Amino acid sequence: MTTTPMKTSLKDTLARAHALFLQADNPLSAEMTTLRATFLSPHRVEEFGDDELFLFFLENLIRNRDRMSFPEETSLYRSYFTDCIRLKNLEQSLPGYCADSYLADSLNMLDILKTPYYSSYFQTLIAMKSTFRETGIMNQTLKDFYGIMIKSPEDHLPLIPAIADQGLFYRSLPVEDEQVIRQLLLSTLALYTKADSSMEDLTAYLEREKEYFRTSSRADLWTIESLPELLAERTLYLDLSPSTGILRNSKSGSMSFQEINSEFLNHYAYNMNARSYLTNPAIGRDQEIEDLALILISPKKSPILLGEAGVGKTSVVEGLAYALQQGKAPSLLKDKKIFKLTTTSLLSGTKYVGEMEERMKKLMEELAKYPDVILFIDEIHTIVGAGSTESSNNDIANMLKPYIDRGDIKIIGATTSGEYHRFIKYDQALSRRFYPILVEEPGQELCLEIMEGSIPAISQATKVMNPFSREDTRRLLSILLDISTIENQPEDLKTRWPELPLSLLEMAFSYAALASRQSLQVEDFIHAVSHSNRLKNSVKKDAGKYFVL
Repeated sequence: MTTTPMKTSLKDTLARAHALFLQADNPLSAEMTTLRATFLSPHRVEEFGDDELFLFFLENLIRNRDRMSFPEETSLYRSYFTDCIRLKNLEQSLPGYCADSYLADSLNMLDILKTPYYSSYFQTLIAMKSTFRETGIMNQTLKDFYGIMIKSPEDHLPLIPAIADQGLFYRSLPVEDEQVIRQLLLSTLALYTKADSSMEDLTAYLEREKEYFRTSSRADLWTIESLPELLAERTLYLDLSPSTGILRNSKSGSMSFQEINSEFLNHYAYNMNARSYLTNPAIGRDQEIEDLALILISPKKSPILLGEAGVGKTSVVEGLAYALQQGKAPSLLKDKKIFKLTTTSLLSGTKYVGEMEERMKKLMEELAKYPDVILFIDEIHTIVGAGSTESSNNDIANMLKPYIDRGDIKIIGATTSGEYHRFIKYDQALSRRFYPILVEEPGQELCLEIMEGSIPAISQATKVMNPFSREDTRRLLSILLDISTIENQPEDLKTRWPELPLSLLEMAFSYAALASRQSLQVEDFIHAVSHSNRLKNSVKKDAGKYFVL
């Protein structure tokens, strides 16, 4: 589609615009009345400056109105219209201008209008349009930047378009492959969205980077193949070590991401402290985390978390790892690192007598080298009998007992109450080494908090934003909770809150991502419910009837 300013009268353009509204269904809906009041006026047509494109713009909004999220504040639409004109003028001045691309951009802007990210998104979009000529690279880079926006605190948002603006400078350099520009932008984005940086810090960095590139004589580095060397030279010039003060620890704490340099531990387990937690993974579980910390501090006892499947036992351990990462754990635990170990990983590949014992001996040697490591064993009841043979009753449980008894190692276990009584409770020598901590199923209000608090992390992972108001969001989450009751689950797949409603929420975001959309829709929730294998067929069949906002 190509457009040129039309030499028609204002009256003709308004008549065609009115015709678009008359042809639409449900002319008195809130969305239609908003569009009429905002855009259907003579001064809007004149302000836009391109009659034909203005009509396409209106038609595009009307056609897609049912899948958009319209804000209530009328002042936002005035800003939006001004921004659409600014974007139009920019795009029409660039080589390869395409009206379809502009209409898609303006639609995305409306979808984000009611969020706190809109201003940063629009400024970033303008910078990207001015920087990139290849649409595919621009769209992917914009998507990456937006993925960072939706997980950033509000006071951090202005840094993101400021980084995007550096692309205009890269454009002036002798670079032919725009993938190089993309990777330079992403490398700066990675540095300054994971640090306690101010705008002053970022500005100083960007100016110093410009100084480096202006004085660099290595024109041969401006290729994607030479990018690692280019980034290395830039890093050496700017000296991006933490001691320079350019990168600092997080406001919230020490951000302990240090890995344990043990090939054995890192092969059979992973460091939970080193995971990236966008938000607290254990919302509403402060008491359980406090109990967990208390037992870990106590000598000669290890905690075991008991609760039904799906209640969030692993999340409690993740909550402690998050507190350790953020520097918010008790001082006696501040240097501890939690490694998640699975029984199957230890048993894997052990075919002959003595191999299991050798592996356990090596594990104990590694733990002696790293006394700050705490082992987390999920489904800990599986250590009973694991590794034993017909000629030996020396299973993992018996091998661990003396080390726990002496206080040489600390273990966090997790299992269901049933499995605890069946496998561990009966063995008094084993059970007296563990202190049970009950993790109960959260009630509806706490479950809502957990789900609502999980949305930023899910949004970051899927690159899909939640456009709904808080009221509508909680209504949708409540519907997921109502659907996820035990009565609606198959007999062989029963689980407790919050596991199933959280899984349905994640699936809804995933369906939006699968459709290459940046915003969640009610239809995504319907798809998530109707395609879940953890709900009864009668519930899946009637999925649509539940979601009437």
